Amino acid sequence: MGCPPCFTPSPSTTASDSNVPGSLPVPTCTAAVSLCMAYTDKLLHSVIFLSFVVGILLTLSSILLFLLYLILRHGKDGTRVFGSILKQPGPPDPPGPPSTSNISKNEESTVLPPPESGPPPPPKPQLEMQDETQGSHAPARTSQVASVHAFSEDDQPRCPSVVRAHSSTLQPSPTPSISSVSSDSFDQGQDDEFHPEVRALLKEQKLTKDAIRNMKPLVPKAGTVVPDYNPVLDEIRPKKLDDYILKYRIFFIIDDSRSMTPRWNETRDALLEIADHALEHHSDTIDIRFFNSEYLRRGVRGKNEADVIFRSVSLSRGTPTGQVLKEVLDEQLNRLDNAIREGSYSSERPLDIIVLTDGMPDSNSQPAPVIKEAAKRLNAKKHHPNWIGIQFVQIGDHKGAETALLSLIDAEDNNHMVDTVSYNFYKDEGGGKLTPQILKRIILGGLHPNLRSYYNQYRQR
Repeated sequence: MGCPPCFTPSPSTTASDSNVPGSLPVPTCTAAVSLCMAYTDKLLHSVIFLSFVVGILLTLSSILLFLLYLILRHGKDGTRVFGSILKQPGPPDPPGPPSTSNISKNEESTVLPPPESGPPPPPKPQLEMQDETQGSHAPARTSQVASVHAFSEDDQPRCPSVVRAHSSTLQPSPTPSISSVSSDSFDQGQDDEFHPEVRALLKEQKLTKDAIRNMKPLVPKAGTVVPDYNPVLDEIRPKKLDDYILKYRIFFIIDDSRSMTPRWNETRDALLEIADHALEHHSDTIDIRFFNSEYLRRGVRGKNEADVIFRSVSLSRGTPTGQVLKEVLDEQLNRLDNAIREGSYSSERPLDIIVLTDGMPDSNSQPAPVIKEAAKRLNAKKHHPNWIGIQFVQIGDHKGAETALLSLIDAEDNNHMVDTVSYNFYKDEGGGKLTPQILKRIILGGLHPNLRSYYNQYRQR
């Protein structure tokens, strides 16, 4: 074909040498070598490319398998969990200015020193009321914001009472002594008559939150509420968590802003034991949702399920308290309306909303107007006032958050459905952490709204 042989005898090879058996030809060109190297390079590139493709396929397969697991584990909420996991973190929350929408500019949050820290401050002309939680006296607020929460009686040790939010610029005017406070100045709300036990405690100067918690509410007068409601609404609230799980529903709304990072595991651990009670009783009592994540889990049962929920949520920016609270309240009010139409009103369980947060609400998502609107709708539809209760629990010691949350207790037209637990009530227990035992007492320490109305009026006199 005209192609020279690839191998020819070496010029230095003699005839006699070429006849020697086993002698090898010497290459005279590199064509074959180059061809072999070219094929080797192509083969190597192919192997690398195939390895890359296989790696991508394995990664996609793993992601699809994980997504399938979430869908099987969490149902239709699985895709939301997957989206929360993929959400990229952004910059930390910028510190916002303290909210002053519900607090007077002349008020600031302060805490009285404990007795052992030094001589007591000079007495102020304020109304005093005995606090059974430690057998001492705590000044009630006159025009200031005060915390009113006390824990359940069946748990020890008692948490210290704290007084806060005294005016720093205005001297309070003298208030009448406790003996001058009578039931005649109280609004009895929907009760047919003034609660006789409240009247007796006022007369004996022993009206405390624990005493009110142990009262049986008066039955609302005829025509003020929709009949055939759940009789639990007119009973003393349960004192044991096992009984509570069977009679009430809890909706935990959890702050998942980045400022919660140091308290995230603490908040999770506090919920684990509560979830275990639901598991023991095969109850769908507990629902959980978050401020920012779209993750919503209903009927949480057991520590493992609660742990998976928290691990599936990524912390992000923002504290849209009002927006999320509105969604939960609207859902509950719609549920009550539907129960009337469907004939299941008497078997519907009352709802306690527990908001766990460490920061002030976003300026465009304040909870006070949301609560006011929900109370207005509750009354307009003539639902029993004890259908819904809300407790705000402060995580951490942010003073601005404490002031903002405490202001919600006495917000206008909130139907007395709101209570607040500040960090100061449990900071001396468990190293300042929200432990499962403390959360249990907070849940059991709630008041019926129609009884809380008496206590709130009493504090303000």
